[in-house]
Amino acid sequence: RYEETISKYQDKLMSQPALVASADRVKEKMEIMSLVEMVFTRGAENRNFSFGDIAHHIRQDVGKAEFTVLKALAYGVIKGSIDQVSRTVNITWVQPRVLTKGQIAAPEIKFDRWIQGVQDTLVFLEQETPELRM
Repeated sequence: RYEETISKYQDKLMSQPALVASADRVKEKMEIMSLVEMVFTRGAENRNFSFGDIAHHIRQDVGKAEFTVLKALAYGVIKGSIDQVSRTVNITWVQPRVLTKGQIAAPEIKFDRWIQGVQDTLVFLEQETPELRM
């Protein structure tokens, strides 16, 4: 969408010298924010990403995806480790940021699913081990 937006407003952007001078930096920030968004959409239990998946998400080639991950690590936006052999990154932490209403609702849904899973497990254990009930 970034490229589409740039194309659509090319004339207006070119009339702003500050934006023209900072175009590469703005694109870099957009790629990092896209990576952060990708991490937020995945559950905390599954934060292993292939460089191919990241490249697809940020709409760049695999080499650029790896470079974007390195920048995000260097800026302290994310924490994690890169496995060069398997060409993956394990992200263990993401810098907190302001969330949209939809992003706030997503953890609530995950939490509700977790509660239901715990309740299902409790019922199962009670059925399978009636001798332990008090």
